[in-house]
Amino acid sequence: MARKKRRAQKKRSGGWIGRFFSLALAVLIRSLPFLGVIAVGYGAVAGMQAYLLNDRDCLVTNIRVTTDRAYPKEDVLTRGGIRAGENIFTINIDAIARQLRKDPRLEDVTVTRVLPNTLDIDLKVRERYAYLLLGNSYYLVDPRGFVIGKTRADQKDAHYPLIEDRTFAGQRVLPGSQYFTGGIESCFFVIEYLRKSSLIPFETIDLIVIDRLGSISLKMKDGYEIRLGHTKLIENLDKLQHLPSILKNEDKTRIKYIDMRFDDIIVKK
Repeated sequence: MARKKRRAQKKRSGGWIGRFFSLALAVLIRSLPFLGVIAVGYGAVAGMQAYLLNDRDCLVTNIRVTTDRAYPKEDVLTRGGIRAGENIFTINIDAIARQLRKDPRLEDVTVTRVLPNTLDIDLKVRERYAYLLLGNSYYLVDPRGFVIGKTRADQKDAHYPLIEDRTFAGQRVLPGSQYFTGGIESCFFVIEYLRKSSLIPFETIDLIVIDRLGSISLKMKDGYEIRLGHTKLIENLDKLQHLPSILKNEDKTRIKYIDMRFDDIIVKK
């Protein structure tokens, strides 16, 4: 009885396997036209790819660099590792953009293929805004405090104001990093206020100082200081309109500082 039962199970199992293979064969036969289309399509794509990779019309012969501020094209080619004559389809435009973004002078980079033979490189160059004196080092920064580069005192451009931050704790400052404390933000506000108001010509300011308590002062080239404090900056800056009358009968060489936090406070040497 047990033997008959085993034979019946084998028969049922064999029948199931046979039906499975029959079904698989039927599906395969019906899929042949579709598989043929895929094979033809793949062959066409591979053939087109081989053609484009060997087509001399697809070699990069034109590299267009667009910038919103001055930036040497030679630096783009060198830093991006770009060489004319490469096939436009094999050039890794993402890698080029990543390499260029490592330059702290650049805020953003876009690299685009323009068929058949052109690379378009669009650069957003950081705006030079001010110099920071941190400890004994000078740094050129943009309006958001991003460090464009380190420089020396004799290399500074007089067109940009100099800010000395005496609250600086000696932390490491690297090109491309951001140094934007509350004191720096206040100094930038003062710079913009003075530019718009023309109350004090920038060429008469030698240095903008953030003292250890966070108060802001203007060191003038005539040797005296204008103290603005760290609160009520707008109110204290508005008082600068009275500066000509305050200085009218004063010998500037004898003035130590003028404190705009108070009314007509002049301290002499």
